[in-house]
Amino acid sequence: MVQIVGFALSVLVPLLALFFIHQGPHCPMPRRRWRWTGYLAGTSAFVAALVSAVAVYVISAGAVDLVDRAATTWRILPVLALIEELSRFVVLVFYSLRGPVRPGVRDGIMYGLAAGIVFALLENVMTFGGPGAGSAASGWLRIGLATPLHALLGGLMGCLLVRLRDRGAVGLAAALLVPTIVHIVYDAPVIYAVSRAGEEMSLGTAVTAISLSAAIVLGLAVLLIRLFHRAAPAAPAARS
Repeated sequence: MVQIVGFALSVLVPLLALFFIHQGPHCPMPRRRWRWTGYLAGTSAFVAALVSAVAVYVISAGAVDLVDRAATTWRILPVLALIEELSRFVVLVFYSLRGPVRPGVRDGIMYGLAAGIVFALLENVMTFGGPGAGSAASGWLRIGLATPLHALLGGLMGCLLVRLRDRGAVGLAAALLVPTIVHIVYDAPVIYAVSRAGEEMSLGTAVTAISLSAAIVLGLAVLLIRLFHRAAPAAPAARS
């Protein structure tokens, strides 16, 4: 029962967060709310589903238990993190850099948050039904850690895409690689601990690993809030 409630909340919370962005005062396209939300959510879901399916196949192939899956994930963690961030990148490049009047930093953050929330939602669903894109976390941990992480990494990527858009290839590379590095640092403690101990992990080890990952999420949230408040609102023409 507890697992079912956790899963239900891991689906409901991202949907509510996406609705808040859609209806909130900082919606990037207030005159086209349904259009941009539908297109961005649909595109992000399609790309996320493909990436998650590939990740599940790679991680689960030949794995017999949780430890095997975690060990495989640990060996290829940088590649998996890069692929996941690339799935958001290809969607956000279009939204964050398009148009005759370019979106502002706040718009880029909101686009990224929405894309990250959709990715988290898809991964939450897949987690409940199986190995779930390499994550062995319960629905409760996904609500508290993984879902905010994906949203915040998306927001960071959207912010960097807008702020570094005049840097050419260097700016694009930074917007992709910085979130990827943060993603690796977030995943590393828990995945390493599971790969070493599996279900026999001690409570102290589990708490330490989860606390390290939680610190990354908290620090990223503080950073993104500061970046959002420091950014000037976009011009009205860019938000039409």
